Amino acid sequence: MYSKFLNEQIEMTREKLSIVSRHYDDLGTFDLPVDGGFFSKLKESTRGLELKAGQMKEIFSVILNNMGEIIDSLINLTVLYVALFLFQVVLIPVCMLWALFKLVNIVFVSNLETWLINELQPNPVPADRTMKA
Repeated sequence: MYSKFLNEQIEMTREKLSIVSRHYDDLGTFDLPVDGGFFSKLKESTRGLELKAGQMKEIFSVILNNMGEIIDSLINLTVLYVALFLFQVVLIPVCMLWALFKLVNIVFVSNLETWLINELQPNPVPADRTMKA
């Protein structure tokens, strides 16, 4: 079911959400300067912090600009995954249990009823035997 019906919708929704994650991944790279003295490291680190602050400002503006689309995508993903869960965990096992009960009923109970009817019915006595006595 996942690959036939829901895979395309889930992938489209994930692609919409990847707009923010692409910008967010850039924040993970923060390199401190290796050589130089204390003041050069301090100067470079403040420059790096300014750069990271600018990147964070850009990411937050992208998030704010796409807030409606992000919320719609998250709701859509939630609905799709809940539907997938209900189908695979609830509907399929209940249907299989119902089919198993029907199969057992057809195989055993139907045959049991006919067997009981045949065994419990008195055997008819032929008419010619009753007349001779």
